[in-house]
Amino acid sequence: KGHQTWLHIWFNMPIVIFGLKCGKDEVFIRWLLIERKRYLNLYGDPMEVYYISKGTPEPEVSNLMRNLGAEIITIDHYSELYSNGRY
Repeated sequence: KGHQTWLHIWFNMPIVIFGLKCGKDEVFIRWLLIERKRYLNLYGDPMEVYYISKGTPEPEVSNLMRNLGAEIITIDHYSELYSNGRY
């Protein structure tokens, strides 16, 4: 069950996140990230979550991402995402 839902994508495909601030309105996304980590640990698969931050991320965000094994990528301007084929 769940193979043809968005949950299959969430738990099995690489994810790129930007704009997460760990506010009270983002608790569900944090929970999904934690559940993804638990699920992937069962199979020994890598997290493959990339958090893109304009400048240094807030400490609570960087702690969460580090604890989950997500890669934190800092940029100076969002235009870097689209120029030079960097990402």
